[in-house]
Amino acid sequence: WINLQLNIRVLRDQLITKLRAHKFELANLECAHASWAMGMYQKTKSHVEKVVKQRAPGIEATVHKYNAKRKEMLKERGKNGVRRDAYVPLELVMEGLFNLDVDQDIWENANMVDFEGGEIPLWLANKEVRDGIRAAQEVKSCQEELRR
Repeated sequence: WINLQLNIRVLRDQLITKLRAHKFELANLECAHASWAMGMYQKTKSHVEKVVKQRAPGIEATVHKYNAKRKEMLKERGKNGVRRDAYVPLELVMEGLFNLDVDQDIWENANMVDFEGGEIPLWLANKEVRDGIRAAQEVKSCQEELRR
């Protein structure tokens, strides 16, 4: 469950980054229109439009991955110790997503802290802790073998 939560958080962050880049490129297109001579504007406009069109499939793929992870989360709710009322983010719809409006579902519960205690467990967030756990398990295993 925690892995699914982290995956969906990463996908949401990637999507927001891609959408911001998309919006930045559109802003560049508008600035180019205001400040460049007409010949230079056409070159800049065609280049930016091409880049914007190239990014759209990547954004759509990320939205599909996000929604697939969301469906996995819905299936896992109530299983393996996960609460039945555990938070699952809203499904994202492509329509209007490029506008980056404040009231869109992508901003719903943007912090998405649903871990016990409010933070990501150290064993999941910190590599040194994971290495320490592995070392402790190895020590325990060696002690058991010495007893035999």
